[in-house]
Order: sequence, then C-alpha cells, then structure tokens
Amino acid sequence: MTKGQKAKQVLVGCLLASVAAPTLAQTGPAPSAADTGMAEGDIVVTAERREERIQDVPIAVSVFSSKELLLRSVENVGDAISVAPNVARTGGANGRGDANFFVRGVGQIDNAVTVDPGVGVYVDEVYLSRIQGASFDLFDIERIEVLRGPQGTLWGKNTIGGAISIVTRDPEPGEWSGRGRLLYGSRERAEGFATVNIPMGDRGAMSVTGLVRRQNGWARNVFSGETQGDVRTEGFRVKMKADLTDRLSIRLSGDYIHDHGTPVNQVLLNFDPSIQRPVFISPRPGVPPIPAGNRPNLSPTGVAFPADVGADRGDRRTSFNSIPLIDTIKNGGVHATIAWDFADTASLKSITAYRELNRRVWNDFDGTGYRLYDSFNRISQDQFSQEFHLTGSAMSERLNYVVGLFYLQETANNLVELCTGTNGPRLTGACLNTINPIRVNTNSYAAFTNIQYKLTDALQLSAGLRYTYEERSQFFNSRLDNTQPGGVRGIGAPIFRIPPGTSLVQLPPSSVAADFDAWTPKVSLDWKLADDALVYASFAQGFKAGGFTGRPSQALITAYDPETIDTFEIGTKLTLQRGLFLNFAAFQSDYDDIQLLFQIPPGLFDTTNAGSARIRGWEAELFGQVTRRFGINASVGFLDAQYQRIDPRVTGVSLNDRLPLVSKWQVSVGAQYDLPITDSSSFLMRADANYRSTFSYQLENDPFEIQPGFTIVNLRGQYNFADNRYSIALIGLNVFDKKYFINMNDGSRTNSFAVGIPARPAEWAVEFQARF
Repeated sequence: MTKGQKAKQVLVGCLLASVAAPTLAQTGPAPSAADTGMAEGDIVVTAERREERIQDVPIAVSVFSSKELLLRSVENVGDAISVAPNVARTGGANGRGDANFFVRGVGQIDNAVTVDPGVGVYVDEVYLSRIQGASFDLFDIERIEVLRGPQGTLWGKNTIGGAISIVTRDPEPGEWSGRGRLLYGSRERAEGFATVNIPMGDRGAMSVTGLVRRQNGWARNVFSGETQGDVRTEGFRVKMKADLTDRLSIRLSGDYIHDHGTPVNQVLLNFDPSIQRPVFISPRPGVPPIPAGNRPNLSPTGVAFPADVGADRGDRRTSFNSIPLIDTIKNGGVHATIAWDFADTASLKSITAYRELNRRVWNDFDGTGYRLYDSFNRISQDQFSQEFHLTGSAMSERLNYVVGLFYLQETANNLVELCTGTNGPRLTGACLNTINPIRVNTNSYAAFTNIQYKLTDALQLSAGLRYTYEERSQFFNSRLDNTQPGGVRGIGAPIFRIPPGTSLVQLPPSSVAADFDAWTPKVSLDWKLADDALVYASFAQGFKAGGFTGRPSQALITAYDPETIDTFEIGTKLTLQRGLFLNFAAFQSDYDDIQLLFQIPPGLFDTTNAGSARIRGWEAELFGQVTRRFGINASVGFLDAQYQRIDPRVTGVSLNDRLPLVSKWQVSVGAQYDLPITDSSSFLMRADANYRSTFSYQLENDPFEIQPGFTIVNLRGQYNFADNRYSIALIGLNVFDKKYFINMNDGSRTNSFAVGIPARPAEWAVEFQARF
C-alpha cells in the first residue's frame, strides 16, 4: 500500500465519522443522472471561471443538478441553497422573493436599495445587483453552484460571504425535443411548466421555456377575507446557442418573471406599551411646546395606543392586517455571451447584459387592524454589465490562467412611505406619512487574474488578485406629511409633532457621493494524494463597498464604511467510488466593519458598521450513488461565531449575542431508492430532512426574534414509466407540519411591537411529467 493510499484511508475514516451515512456498498456502476437525478461520474462546475471536475477545485462548493432540484421539490433559489452546509436565508420583511442569503455567517438582513447583498447571485455569470427578486422561481435550470467563503478574486462584487451561480440549460442542436410538467396540490396549487428545444441547422438551436404558478395563501384577513401568502407567477426564458465556426460561439438569452402574489401575514408576537416616552404640551397657541415628563402607552408619534390593540393576535392562518397587502415584482433582462477560441490553448469570452427590476410592496409592520406602522415601497432599478475573460494554458498545460475585466453601472430609485398613526378605530384614521424618495447610482470597475501552476504532477499552487474601484452617489430627501383628513394628533417627541393639516421637510433634497476601492487576493495550495484524493489549504479576502443610509424618518444621511473579511481554509475532497463523493472543509474568518441594520429610538432603523467578529466552523458533505439504485445527500455544518467588537452606536447588543441567522448546527440528509417494477418502469422513493439549531433573525437578539431549532421533512414517491418518458409523483412538503417563522423582528423596546412571518404549513401535491 502506498503512502497516498494510507493517507486516503485515514481521511476517509475521519470524515465518515462526521457525516451520518449508511454503510457504503460497492454493487456496480451508477445509473445515469437522467434516470435518478443524483450526481454521478465527473460533476463539472465553473467555480473558478473554467470547467473543472468538482473534486479538483480547491474551493468548498456544493452543486445541485436540475434533476436533484426537481426530486427535492425545490421551487426557488432560496429553497435550493438552504440545504447546503452553513447556508441560511430569510425571505425578508415580505416573506418571499428577497435573497437575504447568508453563507458561513456572512450576508445582509436589510433589503433597502442603499445596501448591497453579502452573497452574490449570478445567472449565467451575470450578477444580480439587488436582493429584491433574486430568490426567483426556478425553471429550465441546469445546475446551481453554491460557493462558500469569500469569492472576491474571481467573482468579485459583493461575494464577501460566497456566491450563488445559477446555470440555465443550453439548447441542443439536433432534434426537436421538449419537456413538460403539471402539478396540482394544497390550497389550489396549480403549476404548469414547458420547454421546447428547436434545432437551427447543424450548429445552432433555440429553447423556449414558460412557467405559470398559482397557489392561495395560508392566512386569511379577518376584515377583508383576502388570503395572504398567495403565489401568482408567470415567467419565460428564450435562449439561443450557435457555433458560428469551430472556434466562435454565441449564446443569446432573454428572461422575464412577473410575481404578483401577496406578502405573508405579519403576526403580532408581543405588545409592550410600558415604554416611557416624552410628552410635550403647548401652554397656548403660538407658543412652542414644552416638556411635560414621560408617559407609557404612547406610540413613537405620541399617540395613545388603542386599548385593545394587543388583542389582534393572529396565527399563521389568521391575519389582522389593516391594509391590503401587495407584493408585485417584474424582473427581467437580456444577455449575450460570445466565446472565441482564438488559439489552441487560449479563449476569450465576453458577457454583456442588461436587466431591469420593478417592485411595489404594501405591508403592515404592526400586524394589527390599526393604522400604526404601514409601509408603501416602490423600487425601479436597471443595470448594465460587461465582463471579459481571457482563459488559457501554457508550459504544456502546467500553467492555467484567467484574466478578466468587469464593469457594472446601476441606477436604483426607491420611494418609501411609512404611515404612522393612529387617531381612529380599526381600518380607519389618518396617517402621519414619512415620504422618502431615494436614488442610488453605482459604477463599479474591476480587473482580476488567477493563475494555477503545477509545481509537480500532484502539487499545484494557485494565486489570484482583484482590484475593485466603486463610485457611489445617493440622492435623498425626507418629508413628514400630516395633511390627511383629520390628521394625527400626538403629544410625543417633537420630531413627530407637526400639527394636522401641515407638513415638514426633515431633510431637503441632498446628495452625497463616495469612492471605495480594495485589493482582494486569494492563494491556495492543493495536493493530490491519489487520483481520488485531494487536500488543499487557502487564504482569501473579501470586500463589500460602503454607502449611505436610506432608512425612513432619518433627518440626515449617515455613512457607513466598507466591510472586509479574511478567511483561512483547509479541506479535503475524496472520491469513494464512481459517483460517490466525500468532502470536508474547516475555516476561520476575521470579519470586520460588519454592515448591519439596527434599531434606534424612537422606533427607527439605521445601517452602520456594527463591529467585528471571528467565525470558525467546518463542513462535511457526502453525496452521490451508494449503489446502482440507492443515492444519498448528507451534510453537516458547524459555526462558532463570536463578536470581537461592538460599535458604541449599536445599543442592546453584547459580545455574547448571536450573529444574525447563524445556527451552530445545520444538518441535511436526503436519500432515494429507485425500485424496478418492469423493464421500462420503476418506483422512486425520496425523503429529505433538514435541521437548524437555534438562531436570531436580527442583530439585537431580542426575545421575540429568536427562532428555536427545527426540522423539516419532505417526501416524494414517483412512478416512472415508458422508459422514463413519463412520470407521476406524490409530493409532501413539511409533512409533520412544523410551525416556525421565516422572519422575526422584535421592536418591543423601541416601537412596542414584535412581529413574525409564519412559514408555510404542510402541503401535498400530485405532479405529472412528460418528455418528447
């Protein structure tokens, strides 16, 4: 036995102890991925901007094929990535559509347009700038790659936590073909999906794909009878691929998604009227008000709370919201990728894209029938990006390289209106409106390179460097408007005390601008102990630019600095047998100037550099085929995240508090067995269980934003017939009806209210698929 084989045996023994899995049996070759949906053979990823085997890439990366996503009954990007180790997400304040993703404790909980995501989302290598709408419904996807840890060198902008790379399916020259899917289930869930592959000569093809999804929500408003959590989605993608010559190819695509459902209901979790607020009185007309002590049972506007406001305690199926809830997203774009192999060992790629996003959201942030805290939010955003990659090899392929240039121009307009009150009974009464139009312009430039050099046949050194320069300007004004009939009459803090029938300019039209730049290096060393065993060590830095606050009710524009991260990582990648893989990574990250949203009296919010943290953890993944018919996916993630410093501005947070969305443990186990029935039919059984330990949804760790640990179990039984051309399946989601929240915000100590957004209850569905 060689030293490499002995080392591999030791590594296998250690890693299997960290991943719960059945005994691995060598019982013959694995069936094709088309038959089972499980990864097999050489899984190809583009994590390093070139096609490579996943087991040869010195990066912690999870990959999910289209078949696997389908068998897991995944609907959107957030569902897909949440089973990867040390990956978390929340749907944000609206409960759906927003990509508030966290990888290894790094992300962004705020969905304001003035704040960038901490995990980059890419579709066919095109960066999506906004959190809004980036957790879109999936259709015609080839695979999703989840890159954990900072990817600032090769992927760049705002990948300080990691990157989510979504690769759509290419059309295939040759013959006409197509696929379709129909589904009907709980709460009148009805879905239709179809794609057609259209050949265009010997060198080209086009695909046309469409999706329609409908489902009623699981909560009903006691006043209006409307349901909340409705799904109303239509989408399409058109993609064309053509090999113009043996060395020149082009891909053109356009996509559009219209999501016009309703937000999930906000449930009142706690109401605390005991907060003492300052009271002011006016001795006589025309004389400025003077302090008159403090008083409980007042809203931040100085209005007495209704006596029974705390009685509007809904649950996940009951809503007391005082306004109609609206959440409409229109998201689409076009892009062109041109690849030119101008030499036998060198290729140039151009990626050009334009995208637009429009969103309108109405939400009730107190969860009661009173007009206390209602929000009206409109966003329009567009972006243009251009990227060039030069890839190649030299020195008899001992040296591989990637050199690139990147440019992004983005404009985002946001109108935020916050309605506070109230002087009226339920569903009535005037609003004191805070009106905040915001415009953010961003120009981002970058140049990068990454070089891989084989020191020996088994030892490889990789080094990369990226320079980023970003220009950001922001235009903002803020006005208090109390001109609605009747007005709001308060006796509280002067910032809110404007007489009915008047308005007040808090912040006149103002503009600010700043430039940010950074060098983000990465270096790694990987050693092939054997053909099926890789060990690596790496160091990487990540960077996210600073900016300016855009929160409602601010009387000035405050700035925040860039955040940075340094991550050290070691890992192993093992191929246990053909189609079965075991990977492990351990890391430490020093995370500085963390950009987080925090609460400030009297019930306002701001973004600041909250402090610094040290995050340590490890991850283990086992995936692939154990036998020809039996496949498994299992992963364990562990995080130990500790604040090292808290900014003095951030009150109510201690060094012992949890970082937002950080669970100490995450465990995911999925298994499937394909039972043959006849020569042309089989019955596939699949089960998935996903566990997360306790975590906090917000920075402050207040009592009503702590989510206890929970486990979700999904099931699928699928009968395949006619040589897999047709199938019918029974699907169960959250089959044990686990009750938990997908977002929580405890404002008890600032605005007296704590609210949460319930998760979906148990669901069942029947699905039919066909291929031709």
